[in-house]
Amino acid sequence: MPYATPSDLLILGADQLAQLAEPDDAAVTGDLLRATIDGADRSAWSAEDRTLADEALGRIVKEISSASARIDSYLAPRYPLPLSAELVAGADLRRVCTDLVWYRLHVGEPPKHVADRHRDHIAWLLDVSRGRASLGAQDTATAAPDGRVVARSGVSRIDWTRF
Repeated sequence: MPYATPSDLLILGADQLAQLAEPDDAAVTGDLLRATIDGADRSAWSAEDRTLADEALGRIVKEISSASARIDSYLAPRYPLPLSAELVAGADLRRVCTDLVWYRLHVGEPPKHVADRHRDHIAWLLDVSRGRASLGAQDTATAAPDGRVVARSGVSRIDWTRF
């Protein structure tokens, strides 16, 4: 289940997204990529430009799928997949996915803020996987730090007040 859509990535900037996703230094503009993602009229652009935009969109979709699979690899040991829509929304997995995709789209060394967000999201996913963190208010699984046990008192069958 993909945790983000190509439209979700547009919030980070259509021009920059086009530059990162375009194949082999082609000149895909942000406007063309936005039109391609939105399914809008692209007749103002040449057939060659539309083909390059389609390839860029294909790369974005591939990276979303890859990032979603990576997220699932952390969640699968603890949660039945696919997650409910409420749990996904409450955990803000859309943002985690878009940041992972943004990181993966950078060829070579990504900017520090992109690398920092990637590192933070992977650390959080690892904590969720280990039970140290939860997916939010809708998460019914109990998170507990390593080495600790969650214990609750049960109902006693003996009336201890008489002794």
